[in-house]
Amino acid sequence: MKIRAIVAIDEKRGLADEQGIPWNLPSDRAYTRQKTRGSALLMGYGTYIEFTKPLPERRNLVVTDGMEPLREGFEAVTDLTAFMENSPEDLWLFGGAELFAQTIKYANELYITQLEGDFGCTKFFPEYKDEFELVRQSPPQLENGISYRYEVWRRKEH
Repeated sequence: MKIRAIVAIDEKRGLADEQGIPWNLPSDRAYTRQKTRGSALLMGYGTYIEFTKPLPERRNLVVTDGMEPLREGFEAVTDLTAFMENSPEDLWLFGGAELFAQTIKYANELYITQLEGDFGCTKFFPEYKDEFELVRQSPPQLENGISYRYEVWRRKEH
């Protein structure tokens, strides 16, 4: 079983602001779709709200208090700790910031799209470089005036 996070962040680990993700990188969205296809995605409630329908060919799991019914195609996770400790399958941690903060301790790998620059984000990915090591990095990519790289980080053996 593997637990992986997938995220795009700026140089300050910013991943979003109050309006959502402040950059537009269609190739990064395609990369995310390709990596997570056929797997389970775990998202926080705020991320769920941004989707009009579930991502196809995936299990769409949402951390929620269970008070509000979820739209069709989404499954509720009401006890995050129990779910993470007994995660039944390969799982992708999909955001947002609060979910990443609560679950990074379970992650084996991080798939990070590392953007150059500071996008003025107000929501951040947790500190990770002490616990993970960079194992793969793409050459720089450029899209919509934004330079970025795809990185894979693996949890260090202690």
